[in-house]
Amino acid sequence: MRIARLLRLIFAALIAGGGLCLAGPAAFAQGRVALVLGNSAYAHGGRLANPPNDAAAVATSLRQVGFEVFTQGDLGKVQLEAALKSFTRAAAGADIAVVYYAGHGIEKGGTNYLIPVDATLAADSDIDFEAVPLDLVMHAVAGASRLKVVILDACRNNPFRDTMRRSSGTRGIGQGLAKPPDPEEGDMLVAYAAEAGSTAEDGTGGNSPFAAALARHLPDPDVDIRIMFGRIRDDVRTATQRRQEPAVYESLGGEQFFMKTAVPAGGAILTAGPPAFAPAPDARALDLAFWQSVQASDDRAQLQAYLDQYPKGTFAAAARAKIAALDATPPPAPPLQRARRPLVSAASEGRAAEVAPAGSAAAGFDGRWDVVQTCPRSTDGAAPFVNGLSAVVVRGQLHAERGTPGQPGWVTLDGMIGPDGEANLQARGLTGPQIYSINHTPPGQPYRHPVTAHFGPERGAGRWLAQRVCEFTFTRR
Repeated sequence: MRIARLLRLIFAALIAGGGLCLAGPAAFAQGRVALVLGNSAYAHGGRLANPPNDAAAVATSLRQVGFEVFTQGDLGKVQLEAALKSFTRAAAGADIAVVYYAGHGIEKGGTNYLIPVDATLAADSDIDFEAVPLDLVMHAVAGASRLKVVILDACRNNPFRDTMRRSSGTRGIGQGLAKPPDPEEGDMLVAYAAEAGSTAEDGTGGNSPFAAALARHLPDPDVDIRIMFGRIRDDVRTATQRRQEPAVYESLGGEQFFMKTAVPAGGAILTAGPPAFAPAPDARALDLAFWQSVQASDDRAQLQAYLDQYPKGTFAAAARAKIAALDATPPPAPPLQRARRPLVSAASEGRAAEVAPAGSAAAGFDGRWDVVQTCPRSTDGAAPFVNGLSAVVVRGQLHAERGTPGQPGWVTLDGMIGPDGEANLQARGLTGPQIYSINHTPPGQPYRHPVTAHFGPERGAGRWLAQRVCEFTFTRR
């Protein structure tokens, strides 16, 4: 019965995700995806103050207009490439795919690169090996069926440019970024915080001027995306006294694209043009969706269910290999299945169900929630950070998880939501990079904090009370 229900949910999600009508947030839950990246703690290039705040603000605005948002911060080259690779799969077949990046970027001989936090860039020849080309970012959104968007707040004054050694006959290392390459195909928009060849300001407040304007205008109703970025440009020019001017490079046709449409008093969604209907999902999309729902699971029955449905599927060999590994390893006790990635897996849903009392009066909060943890800079100098988690609530029992169990940076959030929305949760995990830890605690040290929270029908808020007070926001998908 559980497998049959899983199949029905997957099929229903694909049908919903195929819809082309640009409407309210509920209609976009499957059709709009975004990857939000913020690089701040550069090991060899100094620290940028605002990318974590910028990423959090933009992620919040994207969620407000119906995007499923995946957030990552302070990524090295391997992690950045892995995040883009994973998002490429999430963007395949979505209506709209967006990548937002805040951090350092560099241009070499007309090619643009994002700079990971572990790059040294001691010489210009290192760029090709230590940085990530913009072409890879554009490829990550290329699978979206309607609109592909790349937003770079990466033109900030670059400390690597002035210190790196130059090779004889090297291509030029420019200031800011060069114009982006031509899109692979279809409707694509690439936005820069500052026009090509110029630099952007990190800002003296909590956000860069560009990120503040972007977060402010993303929820503007009934505004075509080209007009929206025009308003952002005007705000940035005003905020910087014309020192900075964002630029947009696009290959859009005659169709209008709205990030948000107005909802009249009667509750109907205002849409442009005739209603569109969702096509039936193709076999490859069903195959991928089923595999993504079980690939993090250690439940042999779920993996076998995938093979029963797709014996010659794209991931059949991987499923058989994982089953063989499970058969060769004694099952752990107790059999708690935990997600090994930021997305909520079937195993996480099972974890919440295992501890939830039957017939709970708090079942009105059941479903999937996006969780954002925001921790400010501590009094002893620990850097601020933002974490994104995905949570599932089953019969009022919440379970959220991020990272790999037993590895630095792993965190879980568990607890019961009462019928009145009050919740006493427990956050536990292992400390991550030392730069973010109170008292400069080494990575991998265990911690546990109580979190008090209150939930409404669609949103919730909470905080943990420790030496550093961290805030949590919850948004129902």
